[in-house]
Amino acid sequence: MVDVEDVSVSFLNPSVLTVPKGTCGYRLGLKAKSDVLGKTALSLVFLDADGTAIEERTLATLVEVWATFYRTKETLKRGVVITRDNLESERLLLNDYPKRSIFTVEEIIGKETKSTLAKHTIIAEWMLREVPLIKGGAPIVLIYSGNGVHIRAQGQALDDGYAGSFIRVKSRFKSKKVVIGEVIDEKSVRVPLIN
Repeated sequence: MVDVEDVSVSFLNPSVLTVPKGTCGYRLGLKAKSDVLGKTALSLVFLDADGTAIEERTLATLVEVWATFYRTKETLKRGVVITRDNLESERLLLNDYPKRSIFTVEEIIGKETKSTLAKHTIIAEWMLREVPLIKGGAPIVLIYSGNGVHIRAQGQALDDGYAGSFIRVKSRFKSKKVVIGEVIDEKSVRVPLIN
């Protein structure tokens, strides 16, 4: 969320703001393929009493927005679950950093790093993921179910999994058959008997 005091707008060519005779209103618009942040060209159209364009000019602006960014205090290896102690915040110009950065600490804490993050890396969405309930390689309980029959067996997760997601699992039976099952909780995967 950006507050009004976080935004600065400067006119780079203020002479175009002189109002032509007969002007009763104006209309502002973005020029094609303009970004609102940074240097921006606006179409400034002066209108008469009937709303007819009297004159169009290009108004050059510099829009700067300050935001709180979160960065790593130290290098974080892949798979680290982020805590407040791993982060530091800094007010920086939004214009100079990726717009996909995360601006609320609540969206960062408790997430897991997808790859190693160097010290002082500004956190962006693509760098984090939800912590899986089940990690690939973890021992799990396979619950084979169907037609009112439920059989429990020891198994191993072959993929990371989240509640309700489907992952590959391997039975610890002699056959060590690989099947697909639905993650129920941090220790259980449901496998249909027809699998």
